[in-house]
Amino acid sequence: MCNGTSNVCPPPNHKKDGSKCIGGGTCKNGICLSFCESIGKLSCSCDKLETSCKMCCKADVNSVCDTEKNLFNDVYDLSDGSSCIIGTCEKGVCIKQIRKVTERLWNFIETITINKALLFMKENVVASTLFFSLILYIPIAIIIAIVDYKLTKKDEKDVAWRNIKNDQLIFT
Repeated sequence: MCNGTSNVCPPPNHKKDGSKCIGGGTCKNGICLSFCESIGKLSCSCDKLETSCKMCCKADVNSVCDTEKNLFNDVYDLSDGSSCIIGTCEKGVCIKQIRKVTERLWNFIETITINKALLFMKENVVASTLFFSLILYIPIAIIIAIVDYKLTKKDEKDVAWRNIKNDQLIFT
């Protein structure tokens, strides 16, 4: 049991198999299966505006993506705030949303925490490694280029001074 003073805690208990989880999915062996996976199908996104905020599945990779219906022949709506073709879903309808890139970036920056950043880096090890490598590489490459440029200029002056045609060359 976590006592609040130790960084060692037991792993969390899994939810019971069959209990509901994110996006209408179902828990199985500690993993949240998507809605479609829980009924033996593959998840997909419907490509028509009218159905882009509905729960869509397909039987296999080569099948057509279509809405899923319940026993009463009603389709399942995606949760409010889900992304759709032209914006976000609200009560099963895709609402056009025009957001500026800066607004979206600022919202991301405002909601970021150390834990989210660490989780992102853990889930994207290659991208994180590249990012931090570039942070080191770019300044070092610039410094090396500047030093190399200065040494090249010095060598050019030295070669020009030692040239036989240089009338300022003095023999002693």
